[in-house]
Amino acid sequence: MALCPHAFLAAPQSAQSPQQADTVQFKSNVNVVLVPVVVRGADGHVIEDLKKDDFQIFDRGKRQSISHFTVQKRTGDTRGGRAAQDTLPAGNTNQALDRTETAPLKVRPERYIIFLFDDLHLPAGDLARVRNAASRMMVESIQPTDAAAVVSTSGEVNSGFTRNRTKLEDAVAKLRLHTLYEHVRDCPDVNYYQADRILNTGDPEALSEAADEARECGAMNRAMAEAAARSAAEKELAMGNQAGHIALSVTREVIRSLGAAPGQRTLVMISPGFVVASSAAGQADVSKLMDAAAQANVTISALDARGLYTDMLDSSEHGKLPSDLDPGGGLMRLKEEIRHDSMAAAGAVMDELASATGGTYFHNSNDLEGGFQRVTKAPECVYLLEFSPEDAQRDGSFHRLSVNVNRKGAKVRARQGYFAEKPAGVKN
Repeated sequence: MALCPHAFLAAPQSAQSPQQADTVQFKSNVNVVLVPVVVRGADGHVIEDLKKDDFQIFDRGKRQSISHFTVQKRTGDTRGGRAAQDTLPAGNTNQALDRTETAPLKVRPERYIIFLFDDLHLPAGDLARVRNAASRMMVESIQPTDAAAVVSTSGEVNSGFTRNRTKLEDAVAKLRLHTLYEHVRDCPDVNYYQADRILNTGDPEALSEAADEARECGAMNRAMAEAAARSAAEKELAMGNQAGHIALSVTREVIRSLGAAPGQRTLVMISPGFVVASSAAGQADVSKLMDAAAQANVTISALDARGLYTDMLDSSEHGKLPSDLDPGGGLMRLKEEIRHDSMAAAGAVMDELASATGGTYFHNSNDLEGGFQRVTKAPECVYLLEFSPEDAQRDGSFHRLSVNVNRKGAKVRARQGYFAEKPAGVKN
């Protein structure tokens, strides 16, 4: 099955709006970091009257000088610019738009919302539940003044921006199961998270668990068991790396297209989550996505399609390790720990993206209909901090950030860090 991850929305072009004027653009020759920040009071309401001097930002514990400070009011803007159309181009942006299906609107949309369905990772059960919930509630969660689009990470579904609710529902109905990157249980059964621990972080316990399970595959010595475990990990890691890279790359390109929209911009990711490798490439993909969202003044919200899930091993996985290989049950407990950590890590990237852009992460709930209503709401005010890291080398490592606000009881949501990617041509 050939996937088409590069068919993106053609975003509307318009005269520069106040939001676009407030967006700080990266300079290619300057190492700068953009940090969107949402601040809420003890009552949960967004605080909108903070000044530059109210903020402190720290890079690996070292305070940084804020070089630029912008207050972004994410309210609707219907002034100026070219009028939007009922439907904007979908799919391959080089294709001609069927003008018979478009009609100028008297008022430009106040909000542009993209619902991005991660059909590369959605299993059959989650896909069916999400599709049903979306059909019922997605239309009700957007306003008549909004323009919305339904897009999939595989590139097979792309409604284009529209106010036509029927077209959105039809696009949701076209979502289907993809098995190209689906995890296939084998012996040993190594999932992507465990493969990352084995190959990228050199975790001896993760390798030991897989090797002992591999002994059930046939008569083999310890060396052969470890070789089988590594082989399974390499296969799983390669497949997972490709699926994760496509999902993050497509999301980044959709964000860039959305950045040209003249109104409020929101991206809603609907996914069961996926693990991002601890490798430099994996962390760089996430960091680039957050940078793109900050540049484009896009809020990312995420809905965990798993609903209320359990991280317990199922009956088919229990008893795989016989008593002579695991007399004390320690390896089975380790397998359960790996499952638990893997499930948590799958949602971590969605939580991070929402936190980094001021969005909402809806998870651990079967109320997907209520979730759709919550994730479409963007914060009223976002503060954009820019700084150039002092004495920071582009060494290919993760830099943890912290943001403090001089306001009693304030609760801060901001990106947790950034990846200092090495300059082109520099070897790891």
